[in-house]
Amino acid sequence: MKELIHIVPDEKFIEMAVREFEIAAPGKNRILVYGKRRPLKYLTSLSVEFMGFSEMRKYLKSGNYKAVVLHWMNDVLLRLIQESPQGRGVLWIGWGIDYYEALIFRGNSAGLYLPKTRRQLAMKSFPLKPILSKAIKSARRIAGRQADYVSKYLDRLDYFAPVLDVEYDLVKAKNPDFKAQFLDWNYGTLEDDLYVEPGKSRLGDNVLLGNSASYTNNHLETFDFIENSFELDGRKLIVPLSYGDNDYADFVIRDGKKRFGSLLMPLTEFLPASDYAELVSSCGYAFMNHLRQQAVGNIVMLMLGGSKVYLNPANPFYTWVTARGGFLEQISLDSRAGSKMCLGPLPANVVARNQQIVVEHWSREASRRRTGKVVKELLGSD
Repeated sequence: MKELIHIVPDEKFIEMAVREFEIAAPGKNRILVYGKRRPLKYLTSLSVEFMGFSEMRKYLKSGNYKAVVLHWMNDVLLRLIQESPQGRGVLWIGWGIDYYEALIFRGNSAGLYLPKTRRQLAMKSFPLKPILSKAIKSARRIAGRQADYVSKYLDRLDYFAPVLDVEYDLVKAKNPDFKAQFLDWNYGTLEDDLYVEPGKSRLGDNVLLGNSASYTNNHLETFDFIENSFELDGRKLIVPLSYGDNDYADFVIRDGKKRFGSLLMPLTEFLPASDYAELVSSCGYAFMNHLRQQAVGNIVMLMLGGSKVYLNPANPFYTWVTARGGFLEQISLDSRAGSKMCLGPLPANVVARNQQIVVEHWSREASRRRTGKVVKELLGSD
């Protein structure tokens, strides 16, 4: 009997997770992918099993395992997990968007966007509107039955591991009946997955903006802030757009080219992880204008490399870093055209403190210590 059951999507973070859980509990992990057998894009080095709804429902009901780990959550998985008998631990490892809309913003997806982005959406000025309408409708449907949603479905969860501990507090504040205990766990280690060591990378002069072709990046407002506040002095403005919606990526590129011309460097193709890390290390400055926790891997690489990172202060990651004595610059909503500043580097002592925070939390040693505690909680001392 495999004691730990991982229900996973075909996403790039999963291989990191399986590696760490196998180190902590060798031979005790079974990896399940929901749905019909199909070619996989990311889970190429793992032994996975495909299960449809009926088969997975029957298996979960059997209780022939010690605990279930859900990587990502949706309505289907939430219904399936109800079949897991009491006494079998259930852990939800959240990614962000799977708990922000339903549990923190309570179905109000507009809370993810800044004013200009919201206005553009209302005017249907770019072609994401049909996709957004569907997502917002789904989230509002969940929010409309929020009390039942929490009591009937989420009560089956024993543990919850959001990306940041402060997000657990946000979920509890919005959903007082949420009973799952907090477990501290998330994906990746510095040594194995982020490819940056303090003092080993050459910090460049380029600028990184956002992490994906997702409207939650609030690219329009970030373009405004940079355009109104800073002289780029020939620096490349690197905008990752390979992950997300292609139509939105095209819109961002058109708008960015109008503003910054040849300085804009959109990334529309996936790069190997080590090549992407090298590109990030060429950026001494970064602007991440998310209102929720997002792009943490990018920000961690940037902090470790000594970059100056600008975040929206509403982002819980801003609170998380500054509460530990780290330093992040703020992106201001009130960025009107006027005299512009030159971008300048962080002082050495600030870089050192930011690096210390990152190492303390994301090092291989710290990650494996957390994974060991999670496994012990799920499987018991035996």
